[in-house]
Amino acid sequence: MSTLPLAARWYLYSLWSIALLGVVVGVTSSGGMWPGLLILCLSGIAYVLADYFEVHFGLDQRSRVAMTVVDAPTIFLVPMAGPPGVLVVLIGSLLVDRLHGRRWYKGLFNAAQRSITFLLMVLLYHALTLPESLPFSGFRGLLTFVILAGVYYTLNTILVSTIVALASSQPALQIYRASFREVHWIHFITLPFGAIMAYIWATNPWLTLVAVLPLFMAYRSFKAIAGLQEESQRNRDLANHATRLMDELRARQEELIRSSQLAALGTFAASVAHEFNNLLTAIYGYTQLGLSTDDPQEKDHALDVARRACSRGQSITRGLLSFTRQREPRREPCQLNDLVHDTITLLRPEFTRLGVTIEERLQPLPVVHCDSGQITQVLINLLTNARDAMRDQGHGQIIVSTRVIDNQIDLSIRDTGVGIPAKMLGEIFRPFVTTKHASSARDTGTGLGLAICRTIVENHGGIIQAESEVGRGTTMTVRLPCNEPVGPGMINGASDVGLDVEQNPNHADAPHPPA
Repeated sequence: MSTLPLAARWYLYSLWSIALLGVVVGVTSSGGMWPGLLILCLSGIAYVLADYFEVHFGLDQRSRVAMTVVDAPTIFLVPMAGPPGVLVVLIGSLLVDRLHGRRWYKGLFNAAQRSITFLLMVLLYHALTLPESLPFSGFRGLLTFVILAGVYYTLNTILVSTIVALASSQPALQIYRASFREVHWIHFITLPFGAIMAYIWATNPWLTLVAVLPLFMAYRSFKAIAGLQEESQRNRDLANHATRLMDELRARQEELIRSSQLAALGTFAASVAHEFNNLLTAIYGYTQLGLSTDDPQEKDHALDVARRACSRGQSITRGLLSFTRQREPRREPCQLNDLVHDTITLLRPEFTRLGVTIEERLQPLPVVHCDSGQITQVLINLLTNARDAMRDQGHGQIIVSTRVIDNQIDLSIRDTGVGIPAKMLGEIFRPFVTTKHASSARDTGTGLGLAICRTIVENHGGIIQAESEVGRGTTMTVRLPCNEPVGPGMINGASDVGLDVEQNPNHADAPHPPA
């Protein structure tokens, strides 16, 4: 009880004091109007049984209330036992709370609020009914029952909701509304049974047993409704949990795509230094050539080569920035052959060092609208997978080809690696499925590269497929929709800047041209 707020404790003290005074006054003022022992015993047994079997209903996310059919024996006791019936209410409530193992102050609260409500109902009943009349008979009896039911319903709800509001520090009006909304129908069902049983007992006590059966069925329906309420709450919780999981999944997907981009950028790093070194060497050499010659044509040629080398460097820089920039996908017209050629140019030195040659078979293509950074990411993933499939062999060949088929751009990457087992071929595009651990002890994949490739390609309206034969290699095919019809004037998008800059793509440093 020490954990309760101070206001809640003072509320309990006040309620206990009022209940104790009411019980003393009610019992001592009854005089010789004590009911028969049979009624007290049967009512006590019925009261304990009706109060022991509880049905729990939720008022809100944090508060629950235990409801029983004890309303019926309470109304029954009002005309049949009078003020002494408060002892049945008091002792029965304390006994049931003890059997349920509730804390002592909760048991005293239930006994106190029920005793106060019962004594007020007894007072009103004797003030409204005629002496020696049958319980709740005639229009006067019906009116009396309506008043008693309203008092019981209102006072019981207010007393219980007040302690809930004080103990949980929630707004009192919110608890009142939730309590009225959730449990008022239970009182409306059980209270009339008590009046009916009191009238039947006064006319034919044996028929009271028949009246108990509908009350039992009402209790069963309460349990079913409470079960539905719990199931509904579980469904709402599951829906909220599913929503949170979907939000978390989307965030994780974005994070994985970002991580994949950074991993692909790491593959770039080994080749970028070599590429820029070649460009700077060419620029430096042709600049010296231009300074050392007096021939205007040679000067123009040297300046033109230097200019194109600078343009090539700017293209590489833009590609890297576009690839690593965290932004929404942006579709823009581009030549797929340019992306393929630039990516291969960056990766070729590292692949050559591993004994892997790359052959380009690029046919003229129309313009395609795509996110160049994402398509480059797909190319890097597919080329890196092909390289890893041949790493243990120490040599191999990759053939990259492009063509137009049925108004679709067809990009294929074929390697001569170890291949993919047939049973895994249909699973490789699923997240966290990898074949690298089977082909090489040194290469372990995360199983995310191809899954991300498929997502990117499908977001561009295309498809990605795989064909493989163990020991003979794998062919990965990407098909993207054309944005322009194929025409006779179409040009190849492959860049020719590097042809004048670097004749041998495998060397590390180009010699200075002769002065």
